Amino acid sequence: MLIILWTIGLCGCLSAQVKGVVRSDKGEPLAGAMVKAVDADGGVLAYAIADGEGRYRLLLEPLPEPLRLVFSCMGYETLERTVDDLAQLVDVRLREKAFELKELVVRVPPVRALGDTLLYDVASFRSQSDRSIEDVIKRLPGIRVENDGRIYYNGEAINKFYIENLDLLGGRYAIATRNISPDDIASVSVYENHQPVQALKDLKVSDRAALNLTLKRQRMLKPIGYVKGGAGWGEEMKWQGELFGMLVSPKNQTLVTAKGNNFGETYRNETQQLIGDLFDTKTLAYGLFSQMPFGEAQIPRSRYLENRSATASVNTLQKLREHLTLTFTADYIRDKDSYRNSRVTEYYATGEQPVRVAEDSRSRLGGHEANASLKVENNAPACYVFNELRFKGRFNANDYRLSQTLPMEQSLRNRDFNVSNQFSAVFRRERRVYEVRSLVSVSHTPSNVLRASIPSRDSLLVSQSAEGLSFHTLESTGFSWLAGPHASVGTDLSFESFYETFRSDGWPGAAAGERYVNDDSGYKLVTSAEPYFQWKGDWVTWRASVPVRMHDLRYRDVRGGDLYSLHKPYVEFRTSFHLFLPRNVKAMIEGGRRYSLGGMEDFAVRPVYVSYRQRSTIGAGVLGVRRSDYVSASVRYRNAVEGLFCSLRGMFSRTVNNRMRTLAADAEQTETGQVEARNKGCNADVQAYVSKNVHAWNTTFSCLGSAVFLKRSTQRQGTVMDIKNRLYTLRGEVQSYLFGDKLSLSLTGEYMRTTQASDVLASLASVDDVTVNGGVSVFPFKAFEVYVRAYYSCSSLSGGDGRTNVFVDGGIRYSLGKFDWELSGRNLTDRRVYAYSQFSRYDLYVYSFALRPLEVLLSVKYSF
Repeated sequence: MLIILWTIGLCGCLSAQVKGVVRSDKGEPLAGAMVKAVDADGGVLAYAIADGEGRYRLLLEPLPEPLRLVFSCMGYETLERTVDDLAQLVDVRLREKAFELKELVVRVPPVRALGDTLLYDVASFRSQSDRSIEDVIKRLPGIRVENDGRIYYNGEAINKFYIENLDLLGGRYAIATRNISPDDIASVSVYENHQPVQALKDLKVSDRAALNLTLKRQRMLKPIGYVKGGAGWGEEMKWQGELFGMLVSPKNQTLVTAKGNNFGETYRNETQQLIGDLFDTKTLAYGLFSQMPFGEAQIPRSRYLENRSATASVNTLQKLREHLTLTFTADYIRDKDSYRNSRVTEYYATGEQPVRVAEDSRSRLGGHEANASLKVENNAPACYVFNELRFKGRFNANDYRLSQTLPMEQSLRNRDFNVSNQFSAVFRRERRVYEVRSLVSVSHTPSNVLRASIPSRDSLLVSQSAEGLSFHTLESTGFSWLAGPHASVGTDLSFESFYETFRSDGWPGAAAGERYVNDDSGYKLVTSAEPYFQWKGDWVTWRASVPVRMHDLRYRDVRGGDLYSLHKPYVEFRTSFHLFLPRNVKAMIEGGRRYSLGGMEDFAVRPVYVSYRQRSTIGAGVLGVRRSDYVSASVRYRNAVEGLFCSLRGMFSRTVNNRMRTLAADAEQTETGQVEARNKGCNADVQAYVSKNVHAWNTTFSCLGSAVFLKRSTQRQGTVMDIKNRLYTLRGEVQSYLFGDKLSLSLTGEYMRTTQASDVLASLASVDDVTVNGGVSVFPFKAFEVYVRAYYSCSSLSGGDGRTNVFVDGGIRYSLGKFDWELSGRNLTDRRVYAYSQFSRYDLYVYSFALRPLEVLLSVKYSF
């Protein structure tokens, strides 16, 4: 605390600021006006650029006397003013002047900073090899895009994605980034410290950024998109068909997609929620079984899944008034996939040799998923109203064949439905702000059935069924009062309820054994009050709150006749400091204590079969209570002119839990569960990120390094063990296009080391992974591209021989007008096996996956 106060005081002593608004002589704000502080000789000491509302803030250190400011804007007369009192706003009006422009060449800077807004010029980062706007976003300094499409700015995930400053997709933005052509986009904007609710601006501080796509004016008011079709060969006939269309106008936005293929492309990443916590509760019954129980590879699924995939999506937004919008979205996904793999699991216990289990499987996965949403939002500065109704339906039918001593079959059939409604409102009147929020979610799993058998003996090994219902509500309200120009106080009140049912019935088939039945139901009520105080200055925002939560729960075990109840309050604490330091440095420090309580799952005390050989007891018969004390800090810096972005963050938490995981394994069966026991653990995480754009080279460099330290306790074969895990990652990336965009390069390298040690294990176990992805595109003449993509990985266990994997893809593409002709080939080396090792929780898994063979696809794409 003393360090923080000293830092704030030091900044106040060394620095000064001048702020105000630049307007025209007609009173209109002048966005982009230049404000310079100059010394007696006219030398520039500092400068700022007015934002979209004409506001500017000039930081000076040390303070010159007297202070001279020079205001200028194209088309207006330059104004000079001497400032004596920095406490006053320096508002100016510039007089318009007429002038004749001489012939000139306008060079748009690649990155511009307008206050808290960064504007990336797409043409400055565009390459001929780009297929979608996501390819351009990957090249923007300060921005990182993960494999699933999730976008990070300066190390933090974005909190909103806009198209023309409207939220069409509600967090499912990969539909846009992976389909919109970069030729249709003029600029990409980043809104730093973005508060999506206008009525909460200057009241609730956000450290996340939002991203906005601005279309070229000539691409507005008419349909844009593409149609694509393709055919090819591999082990069977290959095909692909795609349709994407979008229409954007000031009052309406519509985006539609329809796609299908058997060439390895999956579409779930395009429609998944990438922003925020969607109020989509799941029943305990639905989450029992894994869809891929025998493993999933660390490479893209297109490498090893034999697929037949189809999807369709409709998204439309209507702007009814200035701040009022109505949005409807719907999508459907159909997948039929299959893959083959082997897995060797080593279950660690005491100093003895680990229990080793080998499995060879072929999985066939079939699934349907449908989603729909209707949303109305009024985002006005004084009144915010939001309501969204959602529906989700999921259907899966999976079959697994295992090549053991006696071939076995396992099947999974389930259905699940969810309906939710989210309402929130904020009313702001002068110094008073009132908030209300209501969330309701109902989930039902009428059927979730797993069976395992030996067909040759007509013998049933395992039969397990489950069903459940979850009804979840959250009603909250809040009131705050602006006690002065810097301080505000308030209270958040909430009432949360859970009503759940769970029934499972499992038995070991024809073998003699006990039948395990769980039949549980009950409710949990959480009443919360969180008073807070916030102080907001020019350099720092401090917020402190003391949440008090009253937990009332009552669950009944119908089968055993037991009744579990609790009526107890828990007091938490939170505090945070947001520092806005000179030279575009922002910092954040937060810490506190929080409690996490379990629910009905803690009282499901009879085993459930989750596979042919694994049995799991979900609860320990006692309510799970976990206390966490945590502290985290981050520092971010950006220099848009130089294209330099840096961030450093760290986190430490210590937890105390009243439960401990257990495992007992032998050659025939694995049994996991929970027992009541005091269990302490700790977690530390450090991450550093640097991104630099060298515009003269058309190159962006980025580097990410992280270290994660975990300490936990578990019970293995009846022995309590302390497990320590370490995870070190170093990742570097280069994106470049050279020689007048005749050559495009991308290179990503990553080193990851995972270690595991225990007080009872004989030696340290470790896994080292090296991964390199690279791509080269050459344009020997205009509109003709030859490209190669390569992937290399090496995974080694405890310093032993590495498992090496190499993949090579390539193709040619020719553009003629609105048509793109492309011949693409995958797995050109015809590699058939991918192998790697990894730690998962406390055990070692060694995987081997069969790969798709060499495949070729000829496609034609028409853009409109």
